[in-house]
Amino acid sequence: MARMTVIYRILLLLSSLLLGPVACHDDHDDRDKHDSTIRVKAGQSIQDAIRGAKSGDHIIVDAGNYKEHITITKDNIQLSGRNGATILLPDTFTPNSCSGLAGPGSEAGICISGSDITFGALEMPGHRKVTDVGRRVKNVKVEGFTVVGFGLNIAILGAQDAEVRGNTVVDGQGYGILTVGSVSSLVTRNTARTSALFFIGICMDDKSDVQVTQNEISDYQFALCCRRTRRTWATTRSATAASAPSSTPASTARG
Repeated sequence: MARMTVIYRILLLLSSLLLGPVACHDDHDDRDKHDSTIRVKAGQSIQDAIRGAKSGDHIIVDAGNYKEHITITKDNIQLSGRNGATILLPDTFTPNSCSGLAGPGSEAGICISGSDITFGALEMPGHRKVTDVGRRVKNVKVEGFTVVGFGLNIAILGAQDAEVRGNTVVDGQGYGILTVGSVSSLVTRNTARTSALFFIGICMDDKSDVQVTQNEISDYQFALCCRRTRRTWATTRSATAASAPSSTPASTARG
């Protein structure tokens, strides 16, 4: 009997050593985990990556040409382009909140947008006014992209604490970058240029606390515009306009 008890205890010990780690493994926890970094390679879709992203994710886009327009409506998303990541006009557009923002038929290359936005009148030339935002998209950061040839290359619409940093926007027909109806936007260290003397390089029409700093703007009719914001800081490192009107703003504006 004593011998059987010893054998039983040995078998029990061996079973716990062999099966213990398996018994403690929680498959449900593993399924709930997701990577905080998503990689997009040339030939893949940036928008598909955004659809699959969760709050807090960092999407890194490899160098390459991406013929699509981007919409970000999720909070806490960081979208980073590696050197050479270029957004080009797609063959077709999917309407979003930024459609028509810079005039009839205009589309944004990258649209950072809140939801349930109420628009006012369209000022021509200019953009649609924002009278109310139902829900602001929060803490979105876009950096490192080249965006070429859209009616509006990058739009910040009804956002809070959005950051657009280190991008190059080329030939934005209405605007290189526009932030409108937003709160606490930061637009910094971007380059806006045009080969055709298009309208405005960077424009601010936010509710409050917008900062536009250390950007380089060249050859737009107007380098900067600042409209009806309560607290605004706007500076550029250089602003030039080839044959631009005499009303082109100076390179530093505060309002």
